[in-house]
Amino acid sequence: MDECIEIKIEFDTPVSTYVEQIMKLKSTPRILEELITGIPEKILSKKPRAGWSIKETAGHLLSADNQFIDGLEDYENRLEELRPSDMTYQSTEEMDYNTLNIDEMFIKFKKRRNAYIGRLAKHQPEFFGIAAWHPRLEKSMRVSDMLFFQVEHDEHHLNRIRELLTNFNSD
Repeated sequence: MDECIEIKIEFDTPVSTYVEQIMKLKSTPRILEELITGIPEKILSKKPRAGWSIKETAGHLLSADNQFIDGLEDYENRLEELRPSDMTYQSTEEMDYNTLNIDEMFIKFKKRRNAYIGRLAKHQPEFFGIAAWHPRLEKSMRVSDMLFFQVEHDEHHLNRIRELLTNFNSD
């Protein structure tokens, strides 16, 4: 199931945007919570004609964070090439998020994201300019670029949840 868009990004933003990107990444759990709070289980687990349910989409944010955490670790270890991303979304599919409790999923996502943000906050500004080769994109990517990429990924899936909520509420 390919729910992610192929994001084409030119990495030409100033490294100093890392501060803004971190703030956006920090806000994702709050936005997700606002979107899903009070939504009945039958809506959260409802499968659209194509793609993931709201719970699966929210769960994908949790699964995808592991890849971004791996990327951060690669930068921290000053690797020349980042490890490849799993573009099969196997981790999202295998979790069967529709069977899991949304509150527990959200708590896990918030905890993982906050730990990730805390790890980012420990780095000096120069760290965000470190670059490594991204094998799938076939280009050099700085830490600040990875954060920008992650923000775009988060926003895409939050917008998909909004779209599903709108569609399901109009049924």
